[in-house]
Amino acid sequence: MNVLRVPEGVEQVAHAVSCRKRGLLIQSESSGFIGAVNMTMNLVTEQRRVEAPKGRYTVGVSGASQPIQVGTPCPVGALTRLAADEGQQRTQKAWAQTAFRWFDKDSVAGTQAIRGIIQSASKSVDLLDPYFGRGDLLEFALSTTKHGLPFRVLTSHDFCTSGEDPDLKIEHGDALAKTLDSVQAQDPRLNIEIKVMPGQKSPVA
Repeated sequence: MNVLRVPEGVEQVAHAVSCRKRGLLIQSESSGFIGAVNMTMNLVTEQRRVEAPKGRYTVGVSGASQPIQVGTPCPVGALTRLAADEGQQRTQKAWAQTAFRWFDKDSVAGTQAIRGIIQSASKSVDLLDPYFGRGDLLEFALSTTKHGLPFRVLTSHDFCTSGEDPDLKIEHGDALAKTLDSVQAQDPRLNIEIKVMPGQKSPVA
């Protein structure tokens, strides 16, 4: 048994064998000391089956997260800063991997790649797409894997008021609003918010 009582905490630890007569006999290399372990467990509690224009897909959805803590943690401020830094690093890594991927000749792979990014979101999804319509709502907004995850979309007035949805035979904006009401009525836990940029021409191409 190792008993470590240091007021400022322990960052590294090593083991040594010593003799009262001959002194230090052997000492191990220093290694990190784990004072506490914090984990968050997300259990998939149900499967969401989605009927999208490009086909069907299934998403495993989890309910509330369950935090697990073992040991005595560091001060709250240090843990918060560490978690924020790790989150920022994960975001930068994910963005570096996906920022310049093109799927001009493979729309199926592009759709799957976007779904994969959305399904990995743990805090929120913010999507800027001036051509976001009813089909995109079914393809992507319903692929979140956590109940209540904020999914915020910014689309354009120009797209919403020009042309008709091929399936519902009504204006794009009306089709989008009707579909949003329908999916939220089926599952009130969906947290989808859609806003429209004003003006006839979107500043985003």
